Amino acid sequence: HFARVCDAFGSPAQLAKYQTIFVDSITVASRLCLQHCKGQPQAVSDRSGKADLRGAYGLLGQERDSAELMDPGHATARIDHPSQEISSLWA
Repeated sequence: HFARVCDAFGSPAQLAKYQTIFVDSITVASRLCLQHCKGQPQAVSDRSGKADLRGAYGLLGQERDSAELMDPGHATARIDHPSQEISSLWA
């Protein structure tokens, strides 16, 4: 996997010039979770039998909330003072 990523994006040495690198895996995870939620019974209207996005998003919110309860340390990062360095949040 490492060699394939290096072939596609270049040497990891080029990242040395950056102090902070952010990878947005939350967006991808949320999209996958929403697709799962859309297939659940809660995402279908009882009256019409059609897809109900309110139910899917409600279920997505419940899943997110339960994930935060399982590992609250990873749920949010908080900056107490504007001068606090972002990188110190994950140190």
